[in-house]
Amino acid sequence: MLELVRIGDGWQLNHAGDTFNTALTLQRLGVPVAYLSALGTDTFSREMRAGWQREGLDVSLVLTDPTRLAGLYAIRTDAAGERTFYYWRERSTVATVVIRR
Repeated sequence: MLELVRIGDGWQLNHAGDTFNTALTLQRLGVPVAYLSALGTDTFSREMRAGWQREGLDVSLVLTDPTRLAGLYAIRTDAAGERTFYYWRERSTVATVVIRR
């Protein structure tokens, strides 16, 4: 997913999510990882796939759905450090992956 994090007066865009964070951590620890997910064909999805490849993840299992977009969420942190998450997933691939046997 695309992750927006508030940094000062602006926002930083990252690629994140529980499964991606786990896959990336394992890859950086030297464990070969093939990542199964789905992305769209939009610019953000293409950038995510390219970034995952640069990190050494095997993306051969990443599906493509040209009718969907990458999921998006934003994190705001209050003065006490409590984080609040906001999600935009209605048209995202994360909400539509179906495995057929």
